[in-house]
Amino acid sequence: MWMIRSKLSAETFIARVGSNSFQVFLNKASKPQVIEIADEIRMAIEDFEFSVAANTYNVSASLGVAILSPSEKINRASELMSQAHQACCTAKKMGRNRIYFFENSDTQLAMLRDDAKWVPKIKEALRDDLFQLVFQPVVHLADGNVSHYETLIRMRDGDKLLTPGEFIPVAERMGLIQQVDLWVVTSIIDYIAALPESYKDISFTVNLSSHALQCDYLLPVIKSKLDTTWVSPSRLTFEITETAAVTDFDKTRQMVSKIRALGCRFALDDFGAGFSSFNYIKNFPVDYLKIDGQFINNLACDSSDQVLVKSMIDIAHSLGKKAIAEYVSNAEILRLLKEFGVDYVQGYLLGKPEKELLEEQYFPLSDILRKPLDMDALL
Repeated sequence: MWMIRSKLSAETFIARVGSNSFQVFLNKASKPQVIEIADEIRMAIEDFEFSVAANTYNVSASLGVAILSPSEKINRASELMSQAHQACCTAKKMGRNRIYFFENSDTQLAMLRDDAKWVPKIKEALRDDLFQLVFQPVVHLADGNVSHYETLIRMRDGDKLLTPGEFIPVAERMGLIQQVDLWVVTSIIDYIAALPESYKDISFTVNLSSHALQCDYLLPVIKSKLDTTWVSPSRLTFEITETAAVTDFDKTRQMVSKIRALGCRFALDDFGAGFSSFNYIKNFPVDYLKIDGQFINNLACDSSDQVLVKSMIDIAHSLGKKAIAEYVSNAEILRLLKEFGVDYVQGYLLGKPEKELLEEQYFPLSDILRKPLDMDALL
């Protein structure tokens, strides 16, 4: 505190509000004056160093600033303090050792405020078992049989069933994603273990977050659950996005290899979206390449997508991997994918994500392919 105090006038109010957090109140200061004082504090802390034994250390400070103009009104001083705190959090997210000003219209701060509302909902869902698994069939194009199901997560919020896009990004930003990953993995293994004998040949894919393979928490849980439930590891395929796979390639590859050594399989999701080096794909130990849906959506009427999708399928086969196409929404897309030699397909044409598995594990693809082309569906 003495270092901060040395850059302030005697009448300036300063308070310690946390273990390493301080707040300063500047009365009747213009924005240029605030910037100057804040930067002096930041630089003084940055220049400070201390020694312990033979080691020398430096520290830095992130500063958030909230300004109350004469025309504005607040009900409590805590509102201004909260705004400064939110600005400080944004300064940390943007790389630390910087100054950030609170703005009511700021998208970063708006996201932080929104995240704060979601955190108790996600914690409640974990505590009260409000998450739910749904399943979408993945069909083997050669014979029309359901090869496996993609396992997707939903969150119950009152009468609504929320999709992953609404809560997974928040869970990742707020440090809750590990708990969600563990819930999904343990729940799907328990689900498989409880299935009747008639479903013994059906396997499932599970989406993992970008954080799941960067830490060691997942491997022992998978191994323990497989051992205690007697579920065959071959019935589990884990999906990770291409972007996540190359974030820390060596660490991810090592973890994938360890999980595959248990007998599980892996799929690289959103293939083509990241435009990664083919060297990554060649050396990444996965069994399936799942083509990103953006290339499938307009496949029937976009010749460029047709060239790219055919190339991706050829690449997958040349590397000894199977190709999966998602977002298959009409018969013309299915016809083209069959012509290109894709191995598996999924999409609303074949089934939406549902809570229950299909009673009939077979699709008469020849009948579907004979359906007349619906031009409205392609527009």
